[in-house]
Amino acid sequence: MTTTRTARSSALLAAAVLSLPLALGACSSGDDVEAYCAELADSVDELGALGSGGDVSFGEVADAFDQLGDAAPDEVAEQWETLNEGLAEVEDRLDEAGLSMDELDTMMSGEGDPEADLEKLEAMGSALEGLEGEELDAAGEEIEEHALAECDITLE
Repeated sequence: MTTTRTARSSALLAAAVLSLPLALGACSSGDDVEAYCAELADSVDELGALGSGGDVSFGEVADAFDQLGDAAPDEVAEQWETLNEGLAEVEDRLDEAGLSMDELDTMMSGEGDPEADLEKLEAMGSALEGLEGEELDAAGEEIEEHALAECDITLE
């Protein structure tokens, strides 16, 4: 029963966190576009690893999002800001639930204490309720479309 609750809580947590970031960026014009597209191309594997349960930390993804937001051309700068604000909200809610990004990484890797982790995951699940929204979804879709059109990069 605890294993089922832990798995369900982990799945809900992963879905909440993944819904924010996995739609990524695009390009504008000139050197800025090239630099942004290069930054995006360098980040695709790392961000894809998060979606597939690969070996990447949420902190690393947050850093990648921050860098992509800084490099984003005007066409998608606002969308990146929206995603980064959503990620900051996740971090705030994790803090409210008594969890750090490092603890979250430990729990998701299966290395934590299952009993203690279950309580924290349940608290975090409650804290993250209602975090997904149309604004985040729209920002992700726009970034995804721009990445394909301007950078020839397919984001999932």
